[in-house]
Amino acid sequence: MNEHSTTAPGAREAHPVGGAPRWGVSSADWQSHAIDVDTDHPDGMYVARCGQRLARDTSLYDEAPGWLCVSCLRWTGGAP
Repeated sequence: MNEHSTTAPGAREAHPVGGAPRWGVSSADWQSHAIDVDTDHPDGMYVARCGQRLARDTSLYDEAPGWLCVSCLRWTGGAP
């Protein structure tokens, strides 16, 4: 992250165009978060595009179940 970045700490600077994310529901806020499974993540967890951390044993889905994280939705090219 550079000094002029508006990205939140822990969030990813850029999204690799390699493919669609998988979606996991966080037990912290019960929202669906976008996970790039092919990128590096810390041991035992996934880091969503918005910076939210999810346990590595979180079930991942092709389509987001439930309420969507607005930040992740923006990272995936979605609305708001």
